Amino acid sequence: MAGVDLALYSDKFVGCRDKQFDFARGTLLAKLHSVGKLDEAQLRAAHRVLADFERASGASGGVTMMWRDKIDGSPAGSRSPRRAWTNSAHDRLSVLLDQELTARERQLFVDLFINDYFKKWNGDRLPEMGWLLSGYAGKDQATSAGVSRIQALLDRVARYYGEQ
Repeated sequence: MAGVDLALYSDKFVGCRDKQFDFARGTLLAKLHSVGKLDEAQLRAAHRVLADFERASGASGGVTMMWRDKIDGSPAGSRSPRRAWTNSAHDRLSVLLDQELTARERQLFVDLFINDYFKKWNGDRLPEMGWLLSGYAGKDQATSAGVSRIQALLDRVARYYGEQ
């Protein structure tokens, strides 16, 4: 059993502070990146998610419709449903949120990328995440739990994008 444990833990965590990954100031991602709490794969995954959000957004929200006149010849007057197309970034995010993440991971994803990154929450959210998701009451323990939850989420996102 000890040999298995050593093999599992043989890869030591190496934090990355590479300047190529630039996150908005004051966000959790920027904070974790600046203190080296995320590795390169986790940073790359966060960067891909943000790039997909940027590509999927816009005036139409990434959805375009084909509009055309239709002559309905059926006696009931039924109409065929409108067709909508989304771009590939929107589709990747939809699959990630709807099929790949658990409900708790989805909650953390929304808090990390939407509420914190785009809506600019104030305050230190790491202890709150550790307290809500792991039940730790002390600030240091809750902060550590929050960091580990974010690392686990980004590992999962990195595996998803690695399969794409």
